[in-house]
Amino acid sequence: MKTNVRQEKRAQTRHRGSVQSSFVQARQIYDHLLCLSNGFVNVLAVEGISYDLKSPEDQILLNEQFQQLLAGLSYPVQILWRVLPVNLNAYLDQFTFLPSQEESEGIWPLLSATHAAFFQQLAERRTLLNRTIYLVLQVDGKGKPQSRAQRLFSRKRRLHWAQQLEQARQDLDLRSSEVMRQLADMNLSVKRLRGEQELVPFYYSCLTPSKADRFPLAPAVIDALGRPIQTPHLTHVTPSMERQDKALVVAGASPSALPEPPRGFGQLADLVAPAAISVAPDCLTVEKEYSRTLLIHHLPRTVSIGWLKPLADLDEPMEISFHFQPLSSASMIQQLRRQNRSYRSSQMMAQRKGNDTDPNTKIAGDDVNDLLPRLASGEERMLTVSLLVQIRASSKRVLNERTARIHAVLHSMLLVAHEALFEQEKAFRSCLPHGHCEFPGMLLDSRSASTLFPFLSNTLYHPQGVLEGVTPQGDPVIIDPWNEDMANANRLIIGPPGWGKSHGNKGTVIRQILKAVCAQRDTREMDDLGFQAITIDPEREYAHP
Repeated sequence: MKTNVRQEKRAQTRHRGSVQSSFVQARQIYDHLLCLSNGFVNVLAVEGISYDLKSPEDQILLNEQFQQLLAGLSYPVQILWRVLPVNLNAYLDQFTFLPSQEESEGIWPLLSATHAAFFQQLAERRTLLNRTIYLVLQVDGKGKPQSRAQRLFSRKRRLHWAQQLEQARQDLDLRSSEVMRQLADMNLSVKRLRGEQELVPFYYSCLTPSKADRFPLAPAVIDALGRPIQTPHLTHVTPSMERQDKALVVAGASPSALPEPPRGFGQLADLVAPAAISVAPDCLTVEKEYSRTLLIHHLPRTVSIGWLKPLADLDEPMEISFHFQPLSSASMIQQLRRQNRSYRSSQMMAQRKGNDTDPNTKIAGDDVNDLLPRLASGEERMLTVSLLVQIRASSKRVLNERTARIHAVLHSMLLVAHEALFEQEKAFRSCLPHGHCEFPGMLLDSRSASTLFPFLSNTLYHPQGVLEGVTPQGDPVIIDPWNEDMANANRLIIGPPGWGKSHGNKGTVIRQILKAVCAQRDTREMDDLGFQAITIDPEREYAHP
């Protein structure tokens, strides 16, 4: 009898597979916190800016503001730079008009067809890419108890977890508020990802971007995490049985304030984890997709402002991870003083022997002498900076070709990079939004590190927007004026006569109406179009001929 009970308990216990334990650290989500197995994470979505449109004075000002942000850091920061192909089919579905027999000769089928043909021509010329930037803030934590020994003291552990969660929330709220304020001073639009419906798809896309694009997680599936499956038509739902969103607990709350779903319910790690990850010396195979990571480990002696622009303009799908780890100024000052004494003693020894001073030693000593006062005054801070470039492809041949092109661009930028041979597993984890890098970084002062300035983007793409134009590089500009990332929907169009102001505005209005007509047919609400354009036209430019 006891043997049967033990077997039943073992069958009910779900052991987390090797992919979940080795790669997927996400465990639960509470409000805006992504709870990892070893800490907590906040994710900020940052809208990039076009560096080319800024004047030299504005570029210098942006660089100084970013330098102040880095100099004031006392915690690690990760910046994810994601360049992924645009899902044209999902976007064009909003403008697909399937006419009936009576409507086949109307204007809407023609507009829908020409709109789709234009995008197909753009896609044939070059790969259409969407560039997104995320900033990850992380605090350490021990995570939720997972072992059987820890579950024996579940009540005590829950209280400890509740206090730890509240402390992490307070720390991340303070850090996020300060970072968002400094980014707003740079005129950057910042949004904090909140809740399961935003954080789960983001983490899922970081693991398997192509799969997340083709098969996105439905909101109903995400809602089922940690909850039983219900049948409303069979069960009478009372107000007390209605689902309530997960909320953060306060320190000193009771254990029941932090729900811990039974292990038989759906778990976040099991939902987003790839089916399998095969590890090879030079790449990983994540399900059916190949992944390779390049590690940038040396920079040129002199770097200029915005030197990352050639990499930002590259038409290759890739994901770049920047890790900034601040170091203690007191310990760095002590090390630099020791190094400075070494340089001075070398120069004195050369003078006593009647030899010329080594110019490299003299330059290094001058650099240290210049850096020490700025570190002591707090104007500068030393950081370890890690740069990783993750490349994905559907086949090994495409992966090798894409790697060669990106490697050539990095070489032209005077950057020294190599494949993380026999360390692709560590590199893959370092590119995930965990806020931690498993590789040693390059030692830079905040002034030199600020020349990276990763908030670069020449594209503007809103999935629910309409086409406004095309950039000089050939990327479509798709804007949704009512997007929550936009400050407001107002716009002012100014230009000399004959530059296409009226033509561009007419095209935008027509595409908005086409989108509304297609949405009306999908919802079968023929009486309400859902869109209205009011034109004040003193010169009758919009009048029918």
